[in-house]
Amino acid sequence: MSPTPPPREDHGATIAKGAVVNALGLVGRAMFPLFFIIGARFYGTAAMGVFYLAYTMLIVAESLVSSGFNSGTIMFVSRALAHSDRETEMYRSLANSFVLSVGISLLLVLLSRVGGAAFVLQRYTQEGLVEVVQWVLLGLPFLCASIVTVAATKARLTMKWEATLFGFARPFLLTLFSVLFYFVSRGIQGLLWAYLLSEMLICAFALVLFGRYYSWRRLLRSLAHFRLDLPLVRFAIPQSLNATFSTFITNVDVIMLGYFGLAEPLIFAYGMGAQIVRNIRQIKLLMSEPLGPVVARLHGHHDPAAISEYFSMVTRWITTVGFPVTLAVTVLRLDVLHLFDAAYDGSTVFMLLLLVPPFLAISCGLAGNIIIMTGHSMWNLFNAIVVAAVNIALNIVFIPRYGLTGAALATVIASTTLSALELIEVRRLLGVALIPAKIYKPYVAIAAPVLLVIAVESGLWDAGTTLLGRILVAVIGILLFFGILWAQKMEQRDREIFLPFATKRRPPDAPR
Repeated sequence: MSPTPPPREDHGATIAKGAVVNALGLVGRAMFPLFFIIGARFYGTAAMGVFYLAYTMLIVAESLVSSGFNSGTIMFVSRALAHSDRETEMYRSLANSFVLSVGISLLLVLLSRVGGAAFVLQRYTQEGLVEVVQWVLLGLPFLCASIVTVAATKARLTMKWEATLFGFARPFLLTLFSVLFYFVSRGIQGLLWAYLLSEMLICAFALVLFGRYYSWRRLLRSLAHFRLDLPLVRFAIPQSLNATFSTFITNVDVIMLGYFGLAEPLIFAYGMGAQIVRNIRQIKLLMSEPLGPVVARLHGHHDPAAISEYFSMVTRWITTVGFPVTLAVTVLRLDVLHLFDAAYDGSTVFMLLLLVPPFLAISCGLAGNIIIMTGHSMWNLFNAIVVAAVNIALNIVFIPRYGLTGAALATVIASTTLSALELIEVRRLLGVALIPAKIYKPYVAIAAPVLLVIAVESGLWDAGTTLLGRILVAVIGILLFFGILWAQKMEQRDREIFLPFATKRRPPDAPR
């Protein structure tokens, strides 16, 4: 007679708690658009356009340098923490993440200063762009050190520090210092000083924070006797390349707009429109990040059924939050864009198109996270290379013809291709898939609000002609969504997690 398997541990509450903490960080990230709003008022849209273009390039560089070690730290340290005899292995992984990510970032800084930036950007006509890129790259080593530290805390299923440092502290400090430095240096140099000082302060706090969760003595010992952690490196390199391509896919439209010489204010307007809709993608990150360590552990126990269940459960949560936000942005897109650039009077079709990628992210984007956290980073790299090539080709074709709308259309096609590939691969590689019975309710609830928005956009209802009318449409649509959702009744597992005092919990080994 085979032994009875141990009860399956319920990680639902852990994921929900991490999501709530990350939600606070998302509120803080709302200050990042505030930085651009204030920056445009002080420095002008032309200067902010150059800064945003350089910042977009920095994001791609950061993905290349640190993303693989970020995911690798979470995965390898999380696994080591589950075994008390693997402490030496854990600190070796931490030492590798710090040394390699910070070391590569310093190499990029050096290359940018000896002609690398000028060579890469020689086709760009935006005034002062090379110098701005060189300056923002100076903050990259500090950023990498902060990212590894936060990843180490997340390996302990502690999610609050990413929300605190990158959600609240970074946009707050950046906004504060940009205003203060404006009175010292009214040109774009004030923005650069503000950015660099913000990253330095966050890094200093992160390094102090590391000592609360880990031993600096053990880390320094691992650094003194440094040797490559080959499993970590083999995971991190393809994952960094994958994340770089993925980040490039997300931001290539802005980069290509600069390449084709569009005016700085237009780049800024497009970038802010993209920022608005991409913030919806952050809703996915609220829950995908606490899900990551759970997936890594379940994969170690060879439990694809449990991964499918959590995949579906968290997707249900994301769509429940993300759909009404997407609806509101759709209705109020021009009003929100005018917060950044009151003079913009062009088409907002590009914003409607750019809403498709975050919609896909909240609907099925967790598949990519599952592929990463189960160690299949080479597949994500394959996806990223294919989709990046498609995106670049489409941008080259569409931008000269259609401008901002062409850039957005290229992004939509590339994002749709990526989502399809990830869903296919997570099923074929892992036997993991979304469970329709667990996710259908938010889709049923969104149908009526979508019809309402279509009626307004097509002119069948003239409520969209005024700001007050558009706000009313958004409110009615959101209330309609939650009303239909409520009528379908709350899932039992969601009641257990979010209303524990009103629900009788099942034993851990009970069927779900």
